[in-house]
Amino acid sequence: MVLRLLNTFNFRALFLFVFLSNICHVQANADDCEACIFNPGKCPTCNGTRKMALITNSGTQYVACDKCNSTGLCPKCNGASGQSSYPKSNPGHKGTSNNSGYYNPPRNWDNDYIPESTESLKKDFKTEETGEGIRYIPKNVRFGNNSNEVFFYFVKPQNGSVGKLRLRIQLYADMYVKFKAVEFTINDNKYRINSSNVKRSKVKGKFVSEIFDESLSYSDRDFIYAITHCNYAEVRLLGETFNHVIPLSSKQLDDLSNSYKLYIKSGGNF
Repeated sequence: MVLRLLNTFNFRALFLFVFLSNICHVQANADDCEACIFNPGKCPTCNGTRKMALITNSGTQYVACDKCNSTGLCPKCNGASGQSSYPKSNPGHKGTSNNSGYYNPPRNWDNDYIPESTESLKKDFKTEETGEGIRYIPKNVRFGNNSNEVFFYFVKPQNGSVGKLRLRIQLYADMYVKFKAVEFTINDNKYRINSSNVKRSKVKGKFVSEIFDESLSYSDRDFIYAITHCNYAEVRLLGETFNHVIPLSSKQLDDLSNSYKLYIKSGGNF
């Protein structure tokens, strides 16, 4: 009888130990943030979408999430809990007020909410006069053939509608990669964009330049949405004999996101 009670006690103690161990394991994986433990890094109110449904007498309206200030990030850990699944060597974009921080499958593009005003977005851009109109590019980007850059830009004529959003990749190195296509890895999803017009030139000394400059259209909208709503991305230049990988910095991701927003605010569409 005593032996049976001891065995029962040992079994219950073992069960309790395993149960508590599992709880601790889940909390450790979520970086101890209890607010977003079931959806690490995302705002538990809007689920990372940056919008809340407001039901009124006239129907359902979508407004900016006031719990996360429309960032999509968990207000308690600021999105830090969602970083454990991404490469430790380059954590990438951790989310700011200009970026939702997490990639979600594309929803209704026509209703993608952009809380920033046109004027506030323009503060992070510089303009250049071209034969086609005014070119908008991020302030910290050097448009040319002697720097390494990955960015969006667009041109707006003096009188007329805004042109297409363009993706430009500038490679400045000591040897050619000879790439004709690029592959973006965005939060473990891959997007490939081809080009038949990569411009190559010698710059000075042993340095060479390769420029990938392509307009984006309706068929590229999933890629555009992903790159402007992510927390990690890298681009692989697919060369003839080898590939060249460029991890995108937090600043580059912010610039890509803001370029898309300013393009939409300026009358652009896909």
